[in-house]
Amino acid sequence: MKIERLKTDLLIIGGGTAGCYAAITAAQNASQDAAGLKILIVEKANIKRSGCLAAGVNALNAYITEGRTPKDYVEYAKKDADG
Repeated sequence: MKIERLKTDLLIIGGGTAGCYAAITAAQNASQDAAGLKILIVEKANIKRSGCLAAGVNALNAYITEGRTPKDYVEYAKKDADG
């Protein structure tokens, strides 16, 4: 496993809607003293299955891949939300 150290001013965990909007808001609200604010968004999984907004797709498009149907996505969401 390759380990890489990164330096950032603001670490956002999660590349979903909330994480992306947090990064935008922080950048817009940064004072002139923090004009070069370095923001890092980290995501837990492969972009095909996680951080959909950061990938420029919505969750439906990310989960309905070749061989899958909208019903498959609904079943996944039901299981993920404990029914």
